[in-house]
Amino acid sequence: MERPEAVGDYRVPDGRHLAGLTGRLVELLAEPVPTTCLSMYLVPHTQVVTDAVAAARAAGFAPDVHTVAKAVGSDVTNVIRSCLREGRFGAATVLFTTFLANDEVVAVSDYTRDEIVASAQEVDAHCGTTFAEQCRRRVAVSYPPIDASAYLDLDPAAVDAALARRGLERDGYVLFLSRVARAKGSTTW
Repeated sequence: MERPEAVGDYRVPDGRHLAGLTGRLVELLAEPVPTTCLSMYLVPHTQVVTDAVAAARAAGFAPDVHTVAKAVGSDVTNVIRSCLREGRFGAATVLFTTFLANDEVVAVSDYTRDEIVASAQEVDAHCGTTFAEQCRRRVAVSYPPIDASAYLDLDPAAVDAALARRGLERDGYVLFLSRVARAKGSTTW
């Protein structure tokens, strides 16, 4: 039996957590509600979203879903770069195919986008893939990060009107796959 070492560091949940996250998202995608899934880390969040969408479609749920994968700097510096340093091109290939399987692919900054393309070039050189060209063509920059304050103290009538235009009801749900951690360089939560 071959048991490869893990990819990434302690922040990447193990398979039990992945099954739970993916299964719950399949349940949500089974609902006849237009859904946008924004994943803000390649591992495991984007994997969970793409696996859940594939499972929901294979099960016949036909979800009305739009997926957006947003790569952050640590996706490249921690996960992809560690794969390249260790010569684990198979894992890097999985990361790029998972990332590019989304409807939209974005980076948090120009620097992160450049690092994604540079990493993709390394994989291409070793594996004969075309990830760099796909990333150059498809990866957009999305900044600034989500500013939650824009969604506070909204006019209730405007909220109800916006929901009605989209066929939604108040007090629905939003799925946000992430972890709670101290921000880089921050001393507060």
